Amino acid sequence: MKRNAELEEELRGLRSARDSLQRERDQLAESLKVSEMTREYLAFQIQKLSRMLFGRRSEKVPARTDGQVQLELFEEAKREIQAEEAQEFETITYERKKRRGNRRPIPEIVHRERVEIDVDPELRKCAECGEEMVCIGHDISEDLEYIPALLFIIEYLLKKYACKKCQNGVVQAKRPPRPIPKARPGAGLLAYILVSKYQDHLPLHRLERIFARHGTEISRKTLCDWVQAMAKLLRPIVEAQKRELLRARLLQADETPVQVKDLDVKGKTSRCWIWTYGVPDGDVVYDFTRGRSADGPTEFLGQYSGYLQSDSYSVYTSMDRRGKIVHVGCWSHVRRRVYDAREEHPEFASVVIAGIQKLFHIEREAKEQGITGKALVALRRKESRPILKRIRKLFQAKKAHVLPESGTGDAISYALKNWRALMRYVYIPEARIDNNGAERSLRGVVLGRKNWLWIGHPDAGPRAAVIISLVETCRRLRIEPFEYLRSVITELAKDPGKAAELTPRKWLEAKRAQSSATSEKLPAGTVQ
Repeated sequence: MKRNAELEEELRGLRSARDSLQRERDQLAESLKVSEMTREYLAFQIQKLSRMLFGRRSEKVPARTDGQVQLELFEEAKREIQAEEAQEFETITYERKKRRGNRRPIPEIVHRERVEIDVDPELRKCAECGEEMVCIGHDISEDLEYIPALLFIIEYLLKKYACKKCQNGVVQAKRPPRPIPKARPGAGLLAYILVSKYQDHLPLHRLERIFARHGTEISRKTLCDWVQAMAKLLRPIVEAQKRELLRARLLQADETPVQVKDLDVKGKTSRCWIWTYGVPDGDVVYDFTRGRSADGPTEFLGQYSGYLQSDSYSVYTSMDRRGKIVHVGCWSHVRRRVYDAREEHPEFASVVIAGIQKLFHIEREAKEQGITGKALVALRRKESRPILKRIRKLFQAKKAHVLPESGTGDAISYALKNWRALMRYVYIPEARIDNNGAERSLRGVVLGRKNWLWIGHPDAGPRAAVIISLVETCRRLRIEPFEYLRSVITELAKDPGKAAELTPRKWLEAKRAQSSATSEKLPAGTVQ
């Protein structure tokens, strides 16, 4: 009996040891799983940073043809995309072969000068009979030339009149009003400075050297004063443009940081922000703030009521809970996250990106065919909504099998957290599938800060926002910014109260109306 009791005790000890080993094995397995996920996450971070530094920006991935069930969901979409890309490649290749060896024609709007070159008189006599040859035609050969920028002085001769008989005073002609009182720069020079700084991204110290090469010394401080005066003159136009903008049913928004010189500490800068608010492919207005909190957008948007399309930054999404603004998401941000994590789960990334590409393909076709309004909503409900549902099922199924901190986990969490906002574009005809329009509108700021590095004074931030608003809107509306700025600076110098009539859109409409009226008055057959 004693022996049996010892054996039972030993058996219980073995069972306890077995259970302990099993628990330890499970813990090690779980630890190994977490370690593997962590390894995937770190590999994702390395790959992402390497791509940011050295990789290409394109988010295209080769379609995979594995036999998994997930891939079958978008096999048709992938085939369509592959066929489209192949056709596009053939078209581009054909056009390149067709153009090879040919020069692009010089636009007719370019100023032309004609130089006639005749045959030497002694060569114009026939070698056979000695008779004078007659001209039977000519050939035209073109060279593209360049004249450097010209700084010149306009002298206004203001005539005076007085009566010979009476001595009751003198009448004198009045000169046109200056854009900057008591300062000499004309509207053309001021427009050139603004375009050079805020579209061509030339810092003022470079403009100072350029003017010096043309024989005119204009100090950087003077240029700064002129820019400041122009921002003050043009601000009422941007305020009128903002009022028009806030009447739109949908706005796109984004923000980017800029460094601003700290006036209290020499050599130190602080991070401030430039925000963009615009109608897709239309007017855009910028705002400058010292911080990135919700105070800036709240103040700018004021009582705006409508749709706001942006990324998922909490400042934008929080406005959705205030009743007047409805947030619309961006599918480019989802695609970007999935693409960045594609090395972790290639098959999953391939099928999701194929589905998202199909959504973008539907939008491109609708735009090419001019489908808008209710017809566009009907098309999206019919073709896009089923694909969106499939993508969501893929995200939900994959979520339990990835580490939340991994690249794939981050992409899935981002999409599912913002799913309602991501679905809204389907039902809003004015909305786009992405917020790329707002992101593109900040490219000039991003490129510019690589040249000027920082804003020299906190008060210069709002001034820059004013001028960038006009320059970028001109780009969107295909208006030549120098022509526009020279025109409106001249008009505002005469009558500052005309600002509301001089927004880029209204200026363009007035110019087209004037051109149309001029064309109607011309006799038939007249070439303008």
